[in-house]
Amino acid sequence: MKKLTLLALTAMTAVLFAVSSCSPVSVSATFRIFVNEVEARCSNYTAEDWAEANATCDRLMNEFKKKRITMSREEVREVQENLARFRELEANTPVQTERQPVEEVEVDVQAVEDFLKGDR
Repeated sequence: MKKLTLLALTAMTAVLFAVSSCSPVSVSATFRIFVNEVEARCSNYTAEDWAEANATCDRLMNEFKKKRITMSREEVREVQENLARFRELEANTPVQTERQPVEEVEVDVQAVEDFLKGDR
């Protein structure tokens, strides 16, 4: 079961990146799909699954950082809300995970807030 979940998460990640690089699917939509998938499956996640989910989240956040200047305020807000959802899912898991330091998450939120204020 553990391998099946990890395989499903890996496959989902590959599809998300393939779709996001080949079509006009937005970063916010890709992030929303990712978090919805994590939410649907996280009750069965192992520490390995969470590590893979965190790696995917990091890749999506890097893509967001590169493209946020071209995104609408609504898209930026959607990414921020989905990041918060992901972190809440991770925080509520009974599995011990290697969470990002709180300071790093605060930097991401601060960057989004600056963008919304127009401090690019």
